[in-house]
Amino acid sequence: MNIAFIGCMVMNREINYEVSQSKNRVRTWWLRQGLHDTPGILKNTLQDMIDRVEDYQQTLDEDKQFDYICLGYGLCSNGILGIMSRTIPVIVPRCDDCISLFLGSADQYRSLFRKYPGAYWYNTGWIEQAFTPSKQSYERHRHKYLQQYDEETVTYLMEKEMEWTAKYNYGVYIQSPVYDCAENESYAQEASQLFGWKYQKESGTRLFFYTLVNGPWKEADFLVCPPGHKICPDYSTAKIKAVYVQNLHKKQNL
Repeated sequence: MNIAFIGCMVMNREINYEVSQSKNRVRTWWLRQGLHDTPGILKNTLQDMIDRVEDYQQTLDEDKQFDYICLGYGLCSNGILGIMSRTIPVIVPRCDDCISLFLGSADQYRSLFRKYPGAYWYNTGWIEQAFTPSKQSYERHRHKYLQQYDEETVTYLMEKEMEWTAKYNYGVYIQSPVYDCAENESYAQEASQLFGWKYQKESGTRLFFYTLVNGPWKEADFLVCPPGHKICPDYSTAKIKAVYVQNLHKKQNL
């Protein structure tokens, strides 16, 4: 089976490991972390990437053509809603965001959400690829302010900016099953101490990542969106559904 995988860089270690072990032939495309902060940009970027994969498909010999496009995204602030492929089925996890992917299931995420109310999540991917609150990021931000303002003003600005940390109770580090990094765990511990959060560690699993690359994609956990259908919200535990698109040739109707 040939798979085109499009994912967020925060999971590149886990997915690259699964690709190296898979019997399937997998080509990966990576998008920068943080696109979920602007869902419209995430949607447009994903759609553009899917379109590019479909264009690339036309240059491949038949035995090299992709059977599926797999997305390393959950709902991600609804940034996946409305995207579609014209010619290749799209596989999407039924979960809210990548925390479920790292934990192995949406059920596990919900369980830990109840166990650690007000949790801020850390893992290797986010620490390496994204902004994460920490002593290091705090000092970098403070240094930039000091280049523009006096000490008293900078202290006030930093206090106001860090007020959001009071809304959290836990700093939870998800340990990668494919890359154990003591330095990143210490990073999460120090950040939790700095912000007055209780520190906890949970083990991640390969389950979601393995299945994304290898299948089979059970209906309860994944949406298989056929060609000519777009991903739409499903206001149930399914979260998303495939809806047929009429007048497919008209781009504005997608």
